Amino acid sequence: MNKKLAWEKWYNEVEDETLIFDDEFDQDEQSINEPESHIGFSPEMFYIPKKISTPFGVYEASDPLSPTNLFECWVAHSNFPICNKEYNILNDEIEGIGAFKVISKYRFFIGIEKLFNFRKIRKDIEKKLCNTDGDMANFGV
Repeated sequence: MNKKLAWEKWYNEVEDETLIFDDEFDQDEQSINEPESHIGFSPEMFYIPKKISTPFGVYEASDPLSPTNLFECWVAHSNFPICNKEYNILNDEIEGIGAFKVISKYRFFIGIEKLFNFRKIRKDIEKKLCNTDGDMANFGV
């Protein structure tokens, strides 16, 4: 079998921020059950920050430790299983990979450190995992 990798840029998909505030509550009920003055009440109290889901968990979009803020993120799709040999190569032998996680048997996530070049790292990965020179890589799935 000819081993192949296809690369997909992983983008930060931010969920919309939400205010949990019901504007349609019964005005009569409010005037009976609550005083007119809402001391200490502010809609900002109900603000839920934007969240992103990553292979490493859920982060606030503004979190400086979120993988999307630390790394250039990529997902690799393979036609061969990511086993111990491949795991060790990606985790230990490739310079510039700052984050690595196996997502499924045929897919893994990498985060490239800011001072490294993805094209060079991609070629190194393909050379070591697929026994190719890296020139025939597929971009986008």
